[in-house]
Amino acid sequence: MTHPRPSWLRLCHEVAFPRQLALGIFFLRLFGDRDRTRRREERLCRCAVGTVGRALRGFLAARGLHLVPGYERHDLKHVLFGFGTDPPDEMRMQAYMWGNAPLGLDSALGVLFLVWTPDIWRELPALCRRGRAAPRLDRLDFDAVMDADLEGLRQRLGIVALDPEAGIVGLVAARSAGAIDAHHDGV
Repeated sequence: MTHPRPSWLRLCHEVAFPRQLALGIFFLRLFGDRDRTRRREERLCRCAVGTVGRALRGFLAARGLHLVPGYERHDLKHVLFGFGTDPPDEMRMQAYMWGNAPLGLDSALGVLFLVWTPDIWRELPALCRRGRAAPRLDRLDFDAVMDADLEGLRQRLGIVALDPEAGIVGLVAARSAGAIDAHHDGV
C-alpha cells in the first residue's frame, strides 16, 4: 500500500528542490559555454538509434529539457543509470557519484540539496559504496561516447539493465559475487 507523502515532504520535493535547481541552472546557462552546448545538442539529433547520444536526446525531449552548459555529463549519467529527474532520484544519483569520483564543486553543491530529500537519506550510504566500487565515471568523455552503443557502454561500466522493456536501470558494481540492484541493498 502506498502512503501519500506528508505535506512538508511534498513542499520539499515540489517547491524547494526545483527552485534551488532552477537557480543553479540559471547561473550555469549565464556563465557556461552556450555555443558548445548548442553544438552538442545538434549532434544528438544525428546520433543513430541505440547509441548513447540518441538515448540522451530522447531523455531530454521526454522531459522538455535541454543540455545545460557545463553540466552535460550530469544528464549523460541519468541516461546511463536510468535515474529519473525527481528529487529523490537526483539525490540517489548524486550519492552514487559521491562515492565514484573525487569531490568537486558539483558534488559539494549536491550537499545543499540533501535537506530537501530526508525520505531517502537511509539509501544514500549504500549508493555511495556502490559508486566507490564501480569504474570511475568522472573522466568519461561526453563527446567520445555519444556514438557508442548504449548497452555496450553500460556493460563496460558495470551498469546492468534490470528491466529492458521498461528502460529501468539499476546501478551495480561489477563484483565477483555478481551484480546487485542499487535500490535493494538492504536499505
